Amino acid sequence: HPGWIYQAWFPHSSMAKFFGVADKVPFFYAPSEEVFLMRTFLHPDWMPIALVTIVYFLTVIPSDIALSLLTRQLYIEIEKLPFPMSLSTALSINTLIKRDKERFNILVLCSLIGFIYGMILYGLPVIGDLFGIPLRFLPIPWYDFNIFLHKVIPGASLGIITDLAAFSTGFIVPFPSIRGMFSSSFAFYFIGNALLVNMGLTAFSREWAFGMSVTDSYQRSFLYAWICPGLGVALAAGLTPILLKPKVLVQTFSSLRKLKTGGGNLYWILGVFLSCTSALTIFDLILAPDVPVWMLIFLNMLWPFIYILIIARGEAEAVPFSIPYMRELVFTLGGLKAGSPGWFVPINLTSSWTMRFKICEITRTDHMSFIKGMLIAFPISLLFGWIYMQRFWQIAPIPSPRYPATEIYWPLMATFQSIFVSRSQEFFVPQWILGAFAITAILYIILSRFNLGLIVIGMAAGVFSAIPGTFSMLISGIIGQILQRIIGRENWRRKAPLIVAGLGLGEGLAVGLAGAIAIITSSMWILPY
Repeated sequence: HPGWIYQAWFPHSSMAKFFGVADKVPFFYAPSEEVFLMRTFLHPDWMPIALVTIVYFLTVIPSDIALSLLTRQLYIEIEKLPFPMSLSTALSINTLIKRDKERFNILVLCSLIGFIYGMILYGLPVIGDLFGIPLRFLPIPWYDFNIFLHKVIPGASLGIITDLAAFSTGFIVPFPSIRGMFSSSFAFYFIGNALLVNMGLTAFSREWAFGMSVTDSYQRSFLYAWICPGLGVALAAGLTPILLKPKVLVQTFSSLRKLKTGGGNLYWILGVFLSCTSALTIFDLILAPDVPVWMLIFLNMLWPFIYILIIARGEAEAVPFSIPYMRELVFTLGGLKAGSPGWFVPINLTSSWTMRFKICEITRTDHMSFIKGMLIAFPISLLFGWIYMQRFWQIAPIPSPRYPATEIYWPLMATFQSIFVSRSQEFFVPQWILGAFAITAILYIILSRFNLGLIVIGMAAGVFSAIPGTFSMLISGIIGQILQRIIGRENWRRKAPLIVAGLGLGEGLAVGLAGAIAIITSSMWILPY
């Protein structure tokens, strides 16, 4: 539902008007201006948008589950990969259920620390804003060093995350992956951006200004310079391990073909996937008949299969990440005309359930029971989300100072979307994709001989991560290595996931409490006293 509000706002944004695409937005993507001004979901203009949303979820969710059952068999059952980010969630669940005294005490203590820190970082600024009192003691989401760095190295970016839970993830991610993440992020956004600015390369060098924030530098440089190399790195990191071990993939399909229970066999998985993606492709053609069929087949059917192999391996060996702008890449290279309704049709944006299945394995939960539970909970969450967002929208316009995140990120999203729809720039250079793929594949082949392939997997995640995140992870990873030497490797491996989980639980509670206070206070102006 926040997506619906963004869609309603987009045609009326200054960015859409500047690029001349405000009048190109189709009826199935955004309602009329009247609805946007009324700030309500209770209007017939939402009917076609609701239909698109329903068709999207009915086709994409079964497709995601089917493909995730495939990657579950590949990465959990066959390769038995570790899924480091799943440990904190799984161990916190087991700790809360079994109430092991030592583990429970660690979880509670870290939750208390996370709550106190979360109130300082997130809670006090929200509460202070309600009463007009400045209570922001730490910047969100990171300390930005660019204003100082640019005096020495123009164009470079660096910062450090202020969110304690996010900072602590380096405790549980394998250190080779952390090194890979930081090395690629540093190469692209510190060294690479500096070279772009100092050598006058790409549109980023023309847009760059002294003191440009980490956020703007990351977004702009990725769009103008690093999207194609990043895509090449991600493709190589995800596909090279599979291409080097084709027997593993063959074994996966073979084992799936023989399965009779526990998630269906290969034919069931492929049947669900092909029927759902075919239905979505036909639906897209009805909405945008000018889009070549091959583009929609690639985006809805072929790319999701490749994509989930990549992102699920990222979950399995390092950290989750995504590859953005694939629709824009295909439509731009395919020559889709500016303003086509194809830029707005729903595309199969695959998401992986594989890490959730790993959590099920660790907690001894049947993964099919988990799927059934999620399918039951999903429409309920949509309903309540619809009610909550309607209420938030009535309290204050979105975007607005009351919802600061939307004021920061929505204009950026609208700018990128408008640029692509208007085809005002050419961003994609296929040679860069191929070059980055070749270099990364060769690097993986060499490093894997020394059992250092995780570095390359981490590199793929680092390309798509802002440098404060990878820099913070490197610092926490080094701290984790030191603590591991002090208290012992096995002892640290038992405690680190609980520390990360506890900090996350505490911060989440602080954010939820502050948000509830803000909503209640904001609603009080409609009372008769």
